[in-house]
Amino acid sequence: AEIRDAAGNVLYRAKPVAEQVLDPRSGELVGDILRNVVRVGTGRRAADALKIGGISVPLAGKNGTTNDYRNAAFLGFAPRAHEGHYTWGDGLTVGVYVGYDDNQSMHRGGFRVQGANGALPVWLATVRGLADAGMLGTGASGAEYLASPGLVAVPVTPGTGLARNDGAAGPTTLVPEGGARRFAPFTETPVVADGVADLGAAPAESEGPGAD
Repeated sequence: AEIRDAAGNVLYRAKPVAEQVLDPRSGELVGDILRNVVRVGTGRRAADALKIGGISVPLAGKNGTTNDYRNAAFLGFAPRAHEGHYTWGDGLTVGVYVGYDDNQSMHRGGFRVQGANGALPVWLATVRGLADAGMLGTGASGAEYLASPGLVAVPVTPGTGLARNDGAAGPTTLVPEGGARRFAPFTETPVVADGVADLGAAPAESEGPGAD
């Protein structure tokens, strides 16, 4: 951002100019995926961990664990309410890394430090501190993000991510409205699904290295 000399005089200060290089809706689609990590994935510890005004803040993020439990991380987004609603364009992105300087494994006996149990608790404590300092506003009346025009939430089946239309409550994923959509289960070849598909067996959930 800037360079100063030993006396504190500013020798150089950057003057960045913002330039849009991506359709904001693309970022919103990715953000919705990260929201599902918290809602139904390995980041569930954060699902209702932060409340402002008694309403849960819709946190989003991704935890990670490297081979042999040498590193653990969580990178997430905490929104700031804008005009009484949460949007992907306003908030704070926070990253937490946990690991030894000498890269030794964080594995002792039966205990293994992973993204979900090592980095995520630190991340939550940090975000709570930001909220207590007023950096995330006073909350919103709704507990989820407003979707931009042209995007629609499609109900999906936990474990496979395939589209469903049986009316049952459950997770959703954000997709562009209109046109053909391809849904690929984790263990099968891609299929075009406008209705209920043959879901097969859902894979077992894991939180070991690579599963994050």
